[in-house]
Amino acid sequence: MTVHVVAIVGAGIGAEHLAAYRTLPERFRVKTLCDLDAARAAPLLGEGTTYAGDLAEVLADPEISIVDICLPPHLHLEAASAALKAGKHVVCEKPLVTSLADVDLLTQVAGEAGRRVFPVFQYRELRGCGRSSLRVLQGGRLWERWRRTGIGAPSTTPFPGAGRGRGSRAVRCWATRSTSMIC
Repeated sequence: MTVHVVAIVGAGIGAEHLAAYRTLPERFRVKTLCDLDAARAAPLLGEGTTYAGDLAEVLADPEISIVDICLPPHLHLEAASAALKAGKHVVCEKPLVTSLADVDLLTQVAGEAGRRVFPVFQYRELRGCGRSSLRVLQGGRLWERWRRTGIGAPSTTPFPGAGRGRGSRAVRCWATRSTSMIC
């Protein structure tokens, strides 16, 4: 089995990502933890993980194949784009980016780079989150788009289960995935 070499950018929530990767040593090895604050990163180092204070250092490392972005949301697009252009796959905390236009841009960059982006949406399948997302949608422009175009409606949704008596789950998935990108 291939062991993917990872760099985590951001030692805040990145600490949780690091702990998760370390439970799967047969699949992942976190080589680098990158953060501007060396003191915050220091307690997390060890077990083969070294410190970097600059994203450019991470992107220049040919051994790293995945960059896990755990930065404040307004920095996601720039960091993810740079990692993709450097030939790295990207795992990115939510929200992936801060606008629908940025989703399109990031999709384009990933396609041009031939790399993948893996957004972190660990709560999207929970019933409570789905209901909350629908309530958010009902008050905003995404709800109007959904009502106007039918995108995500049980009869037209691209998600598994649509048209087989499981349409409400499909709508919940659509609602949650749509709002996860911008909330």
